This record gives sequence, structure tokens and C-alpha cells, in this order.
Amino acid sequence: MVELDRMTITDANPSAERMTGYSQFELIGMELMALSPPVEHERMRKEIAADGGDPIVYLGFSILRKDGDVVPIMISTSGVLHWEGRALAIVELRDITGLLAAERQISAQNWALSAFSVAAEALERAQTSGGFCSRSVRRLPRNRRMCCPG
Repeated sequence: MVELDRMTITDANPSAERMTGYSQFELIGMELMALSPPVEHERMRKEIAADGGDPIVYLGFSILRKDGDVVPIMISTSGVLHWEGRALAIVELRDITGLLAAERQISAQNWALSAFSVAAEALERAQTSGGFCSRSVRRLPRNRRMCCPG
């Protein structure tokens, strides 16, 4: 839970403790910006100011753990909650390290599949049009015909 006027943490659960490396006692009263790398502060301020108090999900941010590790996160916020004269928001931080690794793996696999597909199409065109591959294979000894059968 974050008090929006001062951007300070007013409550933290055990998940927040595990993710940040800080105890609940250390987190309560801490400015939210203290948990992000300094290079992200300005962008975070701008995005928070622009959200208009609506529930929102922020991507492309990181958390700076107590031990100095930087962890990529997704931030989800509730709309503004008013309680005892204070504007509050429930803020959820989600470690997306695994998600980003999976995205990189899928991207690499898609690239490889695309490259293989282009190569296969080029070889097929070369074979059917009597192109370079077809002419070159005819010149190879029979036991060395590995490239393009035919």
C-alpha cells in the first residue's frame, strides 16, 4: 500500500519482503522511488503523474533490492483509495525475470525457424530452377551429395 501524496509505503506483505530484501519494518515509511534504480525515477514520476489515478499496469521498470540486485518488474496499481483523508493505492510488484527469459527464448526460436524456412525455400527454388545447387550437386561424387538430393 502506498500513500500517493508522499509516494511512501504504508504497508507491505511478506512477498514484498522477499522481493525487495527489506523487512516490513524497513519498507514502511520508505519512499517508493528508493526501490527503483535512479535512472528510472524521472520516467516513473511522469508515468505516475499521467495515470490520473486509474488502475494501471506499468512495464519496463526494475526494483533495486537491498542486496544491490536489479530485478525487472511489472507494477500493477489499484485506483485511488481515500481513507482517513489520505489518497492510497494498492501496488503489486511482480518479478518478471522468468517471463523475460521465456520471451527471449521464444524470440530466438522464432528467428531460427524463420532462417531455416528462408534457407529451405532458397534451396527448393535452386533445385527446381536448375540453379546453382542443382548444377553443383551433379558435379559431386555420389557419396558427397548431402546438400540437395537429386
